[in-house]
Amino acid sequence: MTINIYGNNTCAPCGIIKRKLDKLSISYKYFNLDSDPNLADKIKTTIEEQGHENQLPYIEVTGNKSYSFTGLNPHLIERLIEEHSTNRPTVA
Repeated sequence: MTINIYGNNTCAPCGIIKRKLDKLSISYKYFNLDSDPNLADKIKTTIEEQGHENQLPYIEVTGNKSYSFTGLNPHLIERLIEEHSTNRPTVA
């Protein structure tokens, strides 16, 4: 499972999600849109094309089931955590 989080310097929900994933040792890639205007434009277009609300963070999850969402969506964040726990290899 790959998790990409797109946010900016003023995105409080971005920090909340990052801290939650860090606490659970769930790896992700964070992209700061303030430092890459071209990527910011691309993500804005993607959000609009997918019919999401135009807000950050924009989160892409790829794996067995791929999906994306915007904002601080507790239901989808819990789904992401559950899927990560289910897909995590067990150590014998």
